[in-house]
Amino acid sequence: MNIKETAHHDLFFTENSLIERIKSDLAKIKINMKEYHSRIKTYRKKIPRNQQYYSFDLELDFSEIPIIPFNIDDRWYYYKAYHYLKLGLFKREDSPIYWVDLKDLSSDIISALSTFDAETRKYILKEAVSRIFEDINFDFYHHSISINLKVVFR
Repeated sequence: MNIKETAHHDLFFTENSLIERIKSDLAKIKINMKEYHSRIKTYRKKIPRNQQYYSFDLELDFSEIPIIPFNIDDRWYYYKAYHYLKLGLFKREDSPIYWVDLKDLSSDIISALSTFDAETRKYILKEAVSRIFEDINFDFYHHSISINLKVVFR
């Protein structure tokens, strides 16, 4: 990737600084546990009673009692990454999409991203999310998930 700078409201972003800003924005997004449990309750009615797993499509944990690991606390994107790490993505066909909501990013970041071509935006987003995975378990991420991880904006 070539280094590109973009200006927006007197702010300059290189690819690397944008990666760090995106990771920082995503790390601040918290799980609203009341809303999360309400969504689980709603969807649980539609799945078999004995089915206990994390649904990557719904982004819900249908375990008996969903637990947020102590090192994740209530950070939403870390919680999602934790479940991807538990899955281990050894084959590309087993790899669910890791969704990032545009609404979770600041307008400055969205504006800065729009100045890059599609391939560079894809690279920047995957790198930002990769750093979240690395925070949780660097070795496991690089040995089993990094090559197959698909990160997409929604």
